[in-house]
Amino acid sequence: MTLIPRGFTLIEMVIVLVIIGVLAVFAMPDLSVAAIRGQIKESGPLLDVAKQGVVQGYGALGKFPANNIEAGIPEPTKMVGKYVTRVDVKDGAVNITWGNSVNGSIKDKVLTLRPAYVDGQPAVPITWVCAAAPVPKGMVLTGVDATDMLAKYVPLECQARAATAP
Repeated sequence: MTLIPRGFTLIEMVIVLVIIGVLAVFAMPDLSVAAIRGQIKESGPLLDVAKQGVVQGYGALGKFPANNIEAGIPEPTKMVGKYVTRVDVKDGAVNITWGNSVNGSIKDKVLTLRPAYVDGQPAVPITWVCAAAPVPKGMVLTGVDATDMLAKYVPLECQARAATAP
């Protein structure tokens, strides 16, 4: 009488678990990058306040605000959130410093949003260029990019295109 094998043997089960473990190890870095990008995106409303202040300052002053006061927003250390320790406006550029409950990979790192505009055309909306993203053709970029975080952590929206002002 011949026995017909039914189901997994113990060794087959161990092999399957090892393969799943190896695949999980390779997937973990991608999950941490996604989590960091999520933390950055979650700070969007705070960044919108700073961007709106720069846009309004530009409209009122005829030039980009040199600092938070000219932009009409709170001082840098008062612009804080769950993941943000400060938001600085410097010559129109918005520099966000990450800290508080943020992932350690971007703690004390800076991400910069810079305004781009069409020279001599104040009716054309300001476009925001994130980190080292390319400047839209026909626009002039102002401010200095102080971004010091690794490019892989910069949100994909920043890498692919510039976002328009809120």
